This record gives sequence, structure tokens and C-alpha cells, in this order.
Amino acid sequence: MSIIQSIDVKKWYGDFQALKGITMDVAEGEVLVICGPSGSGKSTFIRCINRLEQHQDGQIIVDGIELTNDLKNIEAIRSEVGMVFQSFNLFPHLTVLQNITLAPIWVRKKSKSEAEEKAMELLERVGIPEQADKFPGQLSGGQQQRVAVGMALAGNPDLLLLDEPTTGLDVTTQAHVLELLNFIAKDTGTSMV
Repeated sequence: MSIIQSIDVKKWYGDFQALKGITMDVAEGEVLVICGPSGSGKSTFIRCINRLEQHQDGQIIVDGIELTNDLKNIEAIRSEVGMVFQSFNLFPHLTVLQNITLAPIWVRKKSKSEAEEKAMELLERVGIPEQADKFPGQLSGGQQQRVAVGMALAGNPDLLLLDEPTTGLDVTTQAHVLELLNFIAKDTGTSMV
């Protein structure tokens, strides 16, 4: 069964067509890498899958739910999809632990203690439990990316979208982040794009 179905998806910014009829399926548990030069639409397409960008033509179906202007569908999809951004998107005024527990507490309505317990498990999984009480500005780029992966996993997503998760990291840190993502894919069966 497909977790993502994309059928002839098109997206324009004014006169510029960023997506030119993207058709693809991603099976449950599949890890798919989209390669292409800068400006070819990779980030735009990933953002459309999570409805951070709106496609103008074609269909995107995530976990059986078609992305339309129906806010209920968008909320349902976002609750099942984790996203890791190029720029980490961490809240600088919150500790690592607070960043990871924010969505589980406010969106999933988990208790603080339950969310913190899960967050510590995730920090253990991504290899930085000792950083829980630090602020993002006190971490290296690789550590910040690990926190971002932990945040994305906090909601137990069926699908993880990663927008160039190793951009700006040194070669060794890139290898560690890719190894972590590979482990998560094998360990949890989470679909990844």
C-alpha cells in the first residue's frame, strides 16, 4: 500500500513552474531519496506533501487522505507526518527537551511527564540525551539536526519528510545523521522521503 501517491502534481510561482507533473508512489516503509540540482523543486515538492505549500494541479494523497483545501484533511495528515527542515527550525528560547515535548503536549494532549519520558527516549535514540537541558544555540549543527529529527519523531509519524537534512554539516556529521536516519528507517519501518 502507498503512503504517498502523487499524480501529475504541478505548482507555479507566478509564471515560473516549479513542479511539472510529478507522478510517484511511496510504499509504506519505503525510503526514497529525491535528487536534483538546486532550484529543481525538491523542497517545494516535499513542502507540498505536508501542505506547507499548496499545489495548483494534480493530486497528492497521503495515507489515504487527499490533500485539498479541507483543513480537517490537512490537520489529519500533519498529525501523521514528521518534517525535518534544512534550517532545523528549533525554538531558540526553549531547551532541547522543551522543543521535543512541545507538539506532544499541545497537539497530542500528552501529559508533561509522558511527553518528557518519550523525549528522553528519543534523545537517547538520536545519541544526545546529555543535551536535554541545553538551548539550541549551545549545540553544534549536527546536534541541532539530531534534535530536529527527535522533534519530528515525537509524534510517532508514519511518514518522515526530510528537506536536505545534512545541508551545512561537515562530512563526519553528515555520515552520523545519515546513519541515524538509516537506523530509524530499519528500526521503526517509518517511510521517509
